[in-house]
Parts: sequence; structure tokens; C-alpha cells
Amino acid sequence: MAWTASKSPEIQAQWRQRLADWRESGLSVQRFASEQDFSAPSLWFWRRWFEDQPQQSPAFVELKVEEEALGPSQDTMVVALGRGRLVYLRPGFDASSVARLVTTLEQL
Repeated sequence: MAWTASKSPEIQAQWRQRLADWRESGLSVQRFASEQDFSAPSLWFWRRWFEDQPQQSPAFVELKVEEEALGPSQDTMVVALGRGRLVYLRPGFDASSVARLVTTLEQL
């Protein structure tokens, strides 16, 4: 029987994390898989499967708004977007996430 990837988002997220952990570990696939108690071929199958998938951004993502983050404060950076939209950023924001957010918002 041929290998097929699970359609479960949770399983896929678990394998994406395992691949990221393996890359950061500097270990061989065999050693990493052995230490993490799964088979090395599984890691290779998932790696190939993720590489073969088209990279698409989700149409919608969950956004959580916290009341305290709605208004500017002394240490807030404000990004002005088209159509009068503003994004308030506090120190410690992830620049790549903000860049993706701004790009998405500007396309709407």
C-alpha cells in the first residue's frame, strides 16, 4: 500500500514542527527520528510531501483583537494603510508577520 499524507491539520502541523525541529537540530535524519521515536522514512515522506504542495496563503486567518491594543500609547508605532486604515504595533512585533498582514490588507 502506498503512503498517503494525513488530511488532518493537526497531524500536518505536527509533522511540519518535526521537520523544523530536525532542521534546527543539526542531527542526521536517522538519529533525530530515533531520538524522537518515529521512523526516518516518515520524516522523508512528509518532507517530500510538503515540498510538493503548492504554497498558498489562507484566504482568512484568525485575528484576535485585545482591548488594550486598540489605541496608541507612547511606545506604539502606527502604520497608515490605504483607505484610512491604521495598524498599531507595540514593541516586540514580528516584522515578517506584519509585512504579510500589510500586504494582505492592501490587496483587499
